Amino acid sequence: MGLRAERGAWRALRSAVCWTVVIACCLRASSSAAAIPDSERQALIAIYEATHGGTWGLNTNWCTTSPCPLEAPTFAPPGSECFTGEPGDGWFGVECNRDRTHVVSVALGANHLTGSLPPLAALAALKNFEVGNNDLSGTLPDLSALASLQSFSVVAEPLKKTIPSLAGLSALHAFLASDNELTGTIPSLDGLDALTAFDVRANRLSGPIPELRDHHALVNFTVLGNALTGPIPDLSGLDSLKYFYVNRNRLSGPIPPLAALSTLNMFLVSENMLTGPIPELPSGVLVVYFGNNRLSGPVPAAPSSLWANQSRLCPNPLDLSASANDAGWNVATGHAPWWADPSAGVTCDDLFRSGFNEQ
Repeated sequence: MGLRAERGAWRALRSAVCWTVVIACCLRASSSAAAIPDSERQALIAIYEATHGGTWGLNTNWCTTSPCPLEAPTFAPPGSECFTGEPGDGWFGVECNRDRTHVVSVALGANHLTGSLPPLAALAALKNFEVGNNDLSGTLPDLSALASLQSFSVVAEPLKKTIPSLAGLSALHAFLASDNELTGTIPSLDGLDALTAFDVRANRLSGPIPELRDHHALVNFTVLGNALTGPIPDLSGLDSLKYFYVNRNRLSGPIPPLAALSTLNMFLVSENMLTGPIPELPSGVLVVYFGNNRLSGPVPAAPSSLWANQSRLCPNPLDLSASANDAGWNVATGHAPWWADPSAGVTCDDLFRSGFNEQ
């Protein structure tokens, strides 16, 4: 290679290196400049202020000082909210998308939050919101603007009033609001095709159970311990259902067909006012609770899958005539005969007639 050619090669190399450095600097500057919209930042600050962030168990990096002062905090500057990959970076409980341009998760469960929840509508890209096991009061926020919401959990809070509309939340997988003081009715679940878990147990809800037919993704439906009325809805098409807990309500009417629910594990409908026969049960079911209703007729076959000593048929005015199905239920209930539950010498029908099942 001649001198002129060698110098040309070095110039080309230097040029390539310079452009590489420039591009890397631009990318670094673009990355560091990425920030969530001010509206989302203000929504996070509103959560902090409305739930007394100065007394949270953890509020790392929310403020310019550590720990955050109890009053008049100076919040960390814009661009600091999201975790960037550096250890200890980002506001505690806040997760952003990969580009760090939107908040996608707020997870502040069991963190000593008090006060009430502010509006969340500005967090338009939010996928996960978890603030359960705190000491919040007030009401649930409107969720209608959170089209990307996948999981919402406010478990074990003294929240009051009604469950907001869930219409349009087609990405919602889990709605968990058990152990609160919610009143009113359960909203429609129509269009929530991704829903796998719905748990509002131990509230003060009334009215009917909404339609559930063809919720193919639904695995867990739990509404026990409320004041729900009306029938158990049609359960056809619930191809993934494993857990169905509607016990301790005021439900009436017959139990719908169950035999086609091939994934069903637990079916608890005790302590209601249900009538009619116990239907044929699916072959894989593990535990069933039918006691404290007004069910009648002969008992169906007890699937061999039932766990021993775990299921309950009494009290109900069931047909106590000897049957080929008795042996299976003796094992499943842990009583021989099964109708001596809960104690020998006292039958299902005796307990029912004595008023044990009065509502």
